[in-house]
Amino acid sequence: MIRRPSHFESNSNSEILVRCCESTISLDKIESALLHDGIDDNHGFSNEWIVQINGYPSDADTLAFNQGYENIGPIEGFDGYYLMRKTNHPILVRNRSLDLSRRLEAHVQVTYAAQLFHKKRVKRGFMQSSVKKRGINMDILRIWDEERRSKLEDLPLQATFIFNDELWDHQWYMQDTRSRSSLPAIHLNVLPVYEMGITGNEVRVVVLDDGLEWRHSDLIDNYDPSISYDFNNGTLGDNDPTPHYPSNSYASPNSHGTRCSGEISMVANNDKCGVGVAYNSKIGGIRMLDGTVNDRIEGLALKYALDKVDIYTASWGPTDDGKTVEGPGILAQTALKQGVEKGRRGKGSIYVWAAGNGGVFIPIIAIVMDILRVFIQYPLGVHLKEGISLAYTDQKIATTDTNDTCTVSHTGTSAAAPLAAGVIALTLEANPNLTWRDVQHLIVYSSSTNGILKNKGWELNAAGYAFNSRFGFGVMDAATMTKNAMKWKKCVSPGLSKTYLGQPGNRDLAPGFPVEILFNIGYERPQRVRSGDDQIKYLEHIQVVTTIKYAVRGSLEIVLRSPQGTTSQLLTRRENDKSDAGFKDWSFMSVHFWGENPEGIWELMVVDRGSEIGSGQIMDAKLILHGVAIQPSYMKIPKKYSSKV
Repeated sequence: MIRRPSHFESNSNSEILVRCCESTISLDKIESALLHDGIDDNHGFSNEWIVQINGYPSDADTLAFNQGYENIGPIEGFDGYYLMRKTNHPILVRNRSLDLSRRLEAHVQVTYAAQLFHKKRVKRGFMQSSVKKRGINMDILRIWDEERRSKLEDLPLQATFIFNDELWDHQWYMQDTRSRSSLPAIHLNVLPVYEMGITGNEVRVVVLDDGLEWRHSDLIDNYDPSISYDFNNGTLGDNDPTPHYPSNSYASPNSHGTRCSGEISMVANNDKCGVGVAYNSKIGGIRMLDGTVNDRIEGLALKYALDKVDIYTASWGPTDDGKTVEGPGILAQTALKQGVEKGRRGKGSIYVWAAGNGGVFIPIIAIVMDILRVFIQYPLGVHLKEGISLAYTDQKIATTDTNDTCTVSHTGTSAAAPLAAGVIALTLEANPNLTWRDVQHLIVYSSSTNGILKNKGWELNAAGYAFNSRFGFGVMDAATMTKNAMKWKKCVSPGLSKTYLGQPGNRDLAPGFPVEILFNIGYERPQRVRSGDDQIKYLEHIQVVTTIKYAVRGSLEIVLRSPQGTTSQLLTRRENDKSDAGFKDWSFMSVHFWGENPEGIWELMVVDRGSEIGSGQIMDAKLILHGVAIQPSYMKIPKKYSSKV
């Protein structure tokens, strides 16, 4: 059953911090503070600097010469930014050279200077196949098939033989493969979309990862070299994203990107591997994880071929340890901002990012609960101890693998983000005019809760949208999403952003003494929405940007309550996080208040839930609202939910 929250509660199993396929960057500004850019978990500092100059290229040359640098040149696509190399400096050192950065920043024409460092990046939920070559014992699969079909007598006839691809029967997430009718039917519901002739045509998707084996016989027909690049091959790179094949069998096989790509764009009906969710979409690969990763590489990758790419998907992030707090660097932030503003000819690129299990960075999609594989999001700080591995053997993801092989061992949140990207590709074929914000609205509006409402934790916000700490807004439903997209008539008005400062009060933190900060959102009367009104009346997402000094960061929990009573847990206790660095201008975000009117008093509660003796202070806090003044047309009809299991 869905319940409406009745009181302001804070517990580690309640609401979640979610991000629906969007950039985490506010479009009005880029935060200048880069305390959480990964510098505390680096793999060494290089002899290269990013320098932003207010001037001409000749000014950059002069600056570099006078301070003993080689000006490598402007960083493509980032106006005013240059890459400079200190040739008499060690190529890689343990500690950064603050004196050199400060000397650069002291120049009157320099607005930003930072030494590049090697970022630690982890592929999400990657499980290496234990079977070589084909990656599958086909005799075992046949036994599974026979056993499953023997139990299907009480189920409706399934379209099992639509495709002749060898692993189609095991793509349970694309069709109804239940072994018993009593089990919930949880899948992406793509077959009705294919029946409409929608298969991802003319949509281009890029996988940012460790490379793409584009010569794979199940990918080559959909490969697009114009949206592919290798940033790990020297400073300039090249346009061949083929992964590196290690000679040591114990080394990482660099198959992660090829696996993720197959989920999206495997060719259909070629007797090979499986069927991509958007099997006629074009796929590109950006090789960037098999080597040095720094802010320059991430920034360039996140906007590569911006005029051509529709969807960027990434299944990696910072260390997934439940203690790291890291956001993108300044170039990566700028790239994301440019992507949603300029990508797809002004409609905005779609960014899909996989969450890890540690609850850091940009969580986007997917965990597994009980026997359900659903496509959801979860809170910063939640280290999920249950359901991270698939509940039964036949429920892993079938996809392409390196050396022209196939696998049924792909899993984790790595596997979920490409599936979401595939559904979005189908949606964009159905309606190419959708903006990046339209896609967010469609996900909320079209997600299905059928078969999962029996799970605990469902709540209803004041606008009538159900959400859950484990299942988000529900399962992505490709058929519903594409059908809604086909009749989408510019229903989302221009987005608005408003910032409010927390009211003065006691900000001292200590165990057992929670701090409450209030935000008063008041509008002038009358409140009738008018065309051109600049007041937000229907929320999309909110941000809480705060600076907190505290002795044990992982002991803190943060909960936000809206004027209409909806609560969202922005931060849960993180037992592994013993850092005393606190948070510096860190942005927490939630979409739990989707569709609500923000007017009234918002309550932000920060509390120490840890066992350590801690003390500190909330230095500042602001609430940023994002939404629209005019009600989207779909919101005029309340979303209907069924409590049936």
